[in-house]
Parts: sequence; structure tokens; C-alpha cells
Amino acid sequence: MSARFEVRRAIALPERELLALVGAVREGTASAGMTARLEGEERTFEHPVHAVEFLGEEAGAPGPPSPCLTFHARDAARLAEWLQREWEGRVLELTW
Repeated sequence: MSARFEVRRAIALPERELLALVGAVREGTASAGMTARLEGEERTFEHPVHAVEFLGEEAGAPGPPSPCLTFHARDAARLAEWLQREWEGRVLELTW
């Protein structure tokens, strides 16, 4: 079983060393542990989903809480690198 997740914005959660991709599930069911893939023009993003959460204003996501996928960055440099990407409007393919 697979899923597709459309990204609206990326938010850093540095205290947890996480990247949160806020958006919406377009197909299927997103779950922690699935592998998220995004083919980019410069480099490929392929990492396991750490968790599926809902983020609201307290995390810098305006409006009511929105679904997001989180990814463990392991360090500040990787988190900064991930934030440099153009995420808005991109679709992640999620697979087991």
C-alpha cells in the first residue's frame, strides 16, 4: 500500500531535530515508518517518516492544526539543508 502527500510548507522543529512538512494526504494513508521519496532536480530526498502529527500556531503553522509528516534530521546542518529545498506544491510518494 502506498500514499501521496502534498506539501504546503516546511517548518523546522530544531528542539526535536525534526523537519515538519505540513500539507495534506492526497491518496492512501500516511504512517510513521513509511519511506518518503521526492525526486528533485538537484538531489533526491528519500527518508523514513518519523511521525504523522498535527501542527498548529504553536509550531508556526498558521490557522487550525494541519497534518504533517516529520523527519529526523540528526543534526542542525541537515535540518538547514532540508529547509533550503523548495517544498511548496511538491508531492511525496510514501511506500512501505
